[in-house]
Amino acid sequence: MEELATTKQKIYGIVKSLKSDNANEAETRFKLIDTILKDVLKWETKDIDVEKHVREDNVSTFADYILKTANTALVIEAKRISNFTLGDYNQRKILLGKRFLETELGGAVVQARDYARGLGIDFACVTNGVLWFIFPAQRHDQVSFNDSSGILFSSLDEIFGTYYSEFTGLINRSSVLAGSLELNLYGRAENQIDQRHLKSFFSPYSNISKDNPIYENLSNQIVTSFSEKVLSFDAEEFSRLYVPNAQNIRFDTKIRMTVSKRDTVVSKKTTRLMKAKDRERFVEKIAVNNDFSKLAFIIVGTVGCGKTTFLHYLEKVKLQDLLSDKSNNFHWIRIDFLESTKDTPYTKFIYDHLFKYIQNSNLGEKDYSILPAYSEEIESLKRGPLAFLADENEQNREISNLILADYKEKSPYIEKIFKYHADKSNIYIIVDNIDQIESDEKQGELFSATLSIARKLDLNLIICLRQSTYIRNRNSPLINAYDYEYGQIDPPSVLGVLSKRFDLLSAIVEGISFSFIAENGAKVKVENASEVIGLLKESVLGSEVGRQIDILASEDLRLALRMTRDFLEKGYSNTSQGIQSYAEGKKYILPRHEALRAIIVGNHTVYDENYSAVGNVFDSKLSIHNLQLLKLFILNACVNRATLSSFEGIDGDEIIEHLKNIGVAKKYTRQVLKVLCEQRYLFTPSHTVSEDIAMYAPSRLGGYVVRELLVDFTFLENLMFDTYISDDETWQNLKEISHEIESEKNIIRKIDIRVKRIQFFWKYLTKSYSPLLSESLKRTLPSEWCNDLFGDNTVSLESTFSRVKRSANRNYSKPKRS
Repeated sequence: MEELATTKQKIYGIVKSLKSDNANEAETRFKLIDTILKDVLKWETKDIDVEKHVREDNVSTFADYILKTANTALVIEAKRISNFTLGDYNQRKILLGKRFLETELGGAVVQARDYARGLGIDFACVTNGVLWFIFPAQRHDQVSFNDSSGILFSSLDEIFGTYYSEFTGLINRSSVLAGSLELNLYGRAENQIDQRHLKSFFSPYSNISKDNPIYENLSNQIVTSFSEKVLSFDAEEFSRLYVPNAQNIRFDTKIRMTVSKRDTVVSKKTTRLMKAKDRERFVEKIAVNNDFSKLAFIIVGTVGCGKTTFLHYLEKVKLQDLLSDKSNNFHWIRIDFLESTKDTPYTKFIYDHLFKYIQNSNLGEKDYSILPAYSEEIESLKRGPLAFLADENEQNREISNLILADYKEKSPYIEKIFKYHADKSNIYIIVDNIDQIESDEKQGELFSATLSIARKLDLNLIICLRQSTYIRNRNSPLINAYDYEYGQIDPPSVLGVLSKRFDLLSAIVEGISFSFIAENGAKVKVENASEVIGLLKESVLGSEVGRQIDILASEDLRLALRMTRDFLEKGYSNTSQGIQSYAEGKKYILPRHEALRAIIVGNHTVYDENYSAVGNVFDSKLSIHNLQLLKLFILNACVNRATLSSFEGIDGDEIIEHLKNIGVAKKYTRQVLKVLCEQRYLFTPSHTVSEDIAMYAPSRLGGYVVRELLVDFTFLENLMFDTYISDDETWQNLKEISHEIESEKNIIRKIDIRVKRIQFFWKYLTKSYSPLLSESLKRTLPSEWCNDLFGDNTVSLESTFSRVKRSANRNYSKPKRS
């Protein structure tokens, strides 16, 4: 407040001096307007351009000020310090109607509007240092200029008095970066409102067969082999499928990037369960618990790393002997919350599982379990109320009724059974997929219910959690209720897992025959489907396809299996040629673009980020033109930083400050960082949730997108369909070219036109990236933020186009007649 009072006094002194000297426009700008922009509105010198050249209708003029950052721009038309005649228009909001534009202030508004339009800037301001009028110079919705309104601050008394917060909240630097002009002058922060996505009008693969004959005939077996259905397999089959070793990548030479590893989220000693020695010690501790002491474990791991698979491996393989011997005192009760429903309370869900286990095990036997569990109560009844019944049969009937009543109510029956066995047996309750429930509040309720029941019944407890879920809850009373031991699941090799799944598929289709009609109309008979699986396996694991799945899955095994299913269903064309080549002992190399297309598009006919395993780096989905490529801009900087062999991460605060420097509000940076992590392009090594205190590192997927896929024809073409096109000329060109592609029958010519469409899209991306790059250079950000990503890759893209055209000519040109 003291600083503001000093600034106010200084400005009022300047105004008095300017008025007494009858100062001109230049003095007003230099002494007064500059002071307000920098000292009151906190604009930085590098944000301010003066005397910016504007050329329109072959007439050259100059805009007095342009306040410009990577995300926004505002034209300011300055006038000498004198009083505007406002007449009937001395009000806060003024409609920009024709009558107003005929006033003295209105004339200056028209001048500023035309400057802004000539420079492609959406907002403008007229000021004499005392009066400030802010308005929209051009709009991208259906509202005309004359139907829009501007906001007037008519005096410094208003600005430094009642309306100070409103004035600074409208045009100070931090407010403008956060969208204050759009919000106050448009009614919304976004400036993308049309449905300018090619996916809304066109489909790039409408002429491609939806299924291939191998998948059509073996779909059930393929789905079984590449899904979690294998969890229901018996011990011998499951043992053959399990991949026990974690993969370890530190520096990827192809993209010249250090692939950082996630930190251990637990401060205590952690058992690495993918290492043989650690795994055996863990199993021994569970199995050999002769004093029946109570154990509690938390097993943590990333999404899709194989936590559930590990639990099944324990049950089916490592603990098989203990569990198959019904005479021992070992019980393994697995509760999977994927099976829960919204309508069932968590306590009831858990008790229902415990009750079912009792029914199906020796814990439900009369002499072994029920009578001993109720013995004290039975003896008490016989000494008391039942002593009045001389007939032993009547006594037994009453005892049966008592037990039956508990049985029907479930919880009293369950509690008596388990409490009796607690110090005589090793009973484990294993809780999985708690974090599949999205609501943090519901997760808390589930934790509470699980821990309360485990403690009440004196059971051993094993809980599987994502590392991020553990981070959110590690300081809660729920976690602290037990003295946990911790196990870490590291993801095994994706290709190792896929190899074993193909072997499984080969075994379960052994002896199956099928036939299909080939692309040329001939009937093809496959006598033994198992022979074809060798072709599929080789197409995936022995080629670029497997590498793509490995990279794009980012260590998420569940996602890798889904991608493989999508590839087998949609990505394998010219099946008969592949089968024939394989039968002749030749290697059939599946075109790389077909595999990538199938992985990106999945089961849809056109790419849509909402349904794809691959996020769109060409659209930040903020609905703001100048920030459309913010996602790629941040990712590129992180990948550039990761080229250092010593790289461990880039601080979130550093990212936020650099982007704030070039004009990106903190809220947008945090939003994009969150999405980049959700889409597996970035991760936080420490698994912290708060973006502004986290360290970030690019995943291998993020590295490949920036260093390789950015100039991949298939990648560009598919993501283009779900990218908003804000530029009018580009949008019209892309639509016209897409119509041309749809009507073209000649494949080679169609490829040429598709190349032309990507060239237009690339130019649009280059233009969209330019504000972020130019502001980074202007403000001397560190080098990782300042490379010309699109300019540096233009030559590589042209090579891609040449390769695509050569391939089309080689595959589709008619042979010349001799």
